[in-house]
Amino acid sequence: MAQTYEVTDSAKVNPNYGNWSTSLPKLKEALVRRGMSADATLRMFEDPRRDRLALEWSNATSAARFREGRITATMRGEIILDLDLDGQKYPPTPDGAFVTRGHLGYGDLEVKLSFSTSPTTSMATDSVKTVSAMLAASMREQVPHDVRFVFAGTDLTLWASEAFLSEHVPHFKTLLASEFAEGTLAAPASGFTNKPVPAPHRLFEDSDDETDELLQKSYADRVKERTKPVAPGKTITVAESAYTTYAAVLLWVLTHEIDFAPLKSTGLEARADFLKKALDSDAFLPAPASPKSVFRLAHLLELKDLQDQAVAEFMHQLTYNNAAEELFSDVSCAYPEIRDAALAFVSKTAQEVEKSEGWKQVMQRADQDGLPSGASHVALLLAKRLITGA
Repeated sequence: MAQTYEVTDSAKVNPNYGNWSTSLPKLKEALVRRGMSADATLRMFEDPRRDRLALEWSNATSAARFREGRITATMRGEIILDLDLDGQKYPPTPDGAFVTRGHLGYGDLEVKLSFSTSPTTSMATDSVKTVSAMLAASMREQVPHDVRFVFAGTDLTLWASEAFLSEHVPHFKTLLASEFAEGTLAAPASGFTNKPVPAPHRLFEDSDDETDELLQKSYADRVKERTKPVAPGKTITVAESAYTTYAAVLLWVLTHEIDFAPLKSTGLEARADFLKKALDSDAFLPAPASPKSVFRLAHLLELKDLQDQAVAEFMHQLTYNNAAEELFSDVSCAYPEIRDAALAFVSKTAQEVEKSEGWKQVMQRADQDGLPSGASHVALLLAKRLITGA
């Protein structure tokens, strides 16, 4: 179920020949948690040229994304700024400003950000979902595709077009143009095999592997495909990502829509229930994928926009209870973007996090030498933030 959030910054407007301004710390914190770059600045200021106030931002190298949202500014009970953020990102550009309505004057100012979101609700409309379902279904058939993805440890496969992948995914432009080790060109009658590739030892724990198991055991009819090749093609063996993750990411490349699953740290039972309901409700769309798994694959495939979207989703799912576990996870220790998102949350809510059961469990793992490589560096970074406030 969607939840509604509101944050408000207040100030007294006292025009002073172009020198009045006020920062918006609460709005900035909320926007950063939704994906805006932490180095961005946000303020209301006096624009004497227009005799107006303006909402100004700068250095926003990444933006917050919203399914439903709005920014309003009121002064003396009158709405002077009303920004609709439904399906939009904010800030829309790295630097800019929106000028308010009405003449400048004295009074109490309120700037409010409100948004409705669910970390596991798709932003897609019904029509987009219909198109997405058709595209997802085509990913399970060779025709008209010529690249097959096979997933180590499973009998699941996906199909895609080499031309499309090379044009839209930087990683594949290089990979498919070369004599890559895991890719082979094969005639229909030979070369392709449906024998599963043995599961490798993964570098990272991946909750999407569990979704793959669910797909194979209970939802085999979702992934039926024409396994017999009908034309030559290349095979890519995927060892470090789950089928669930790849299916979601490839569909994002086609539609820029993706459904995220709850983090494992939010609760195993709740996550399993959510996935079952999601798979039951839509038999054709890919299963929702973990934001951390999506980030890792987007990082490999050089999909910057999807990386930002996955980090924003990861940040949104952090809580007092799971933040410590996520901060000291193997993915956080390996990827600065995930680490910094968790660091920002923990450093700002340190007192609440320290009281949580999740923090106690991390401390127990530390006592038993059970934290991943790189955890000591993360701990030093956290200590520095808590000491300096930076």
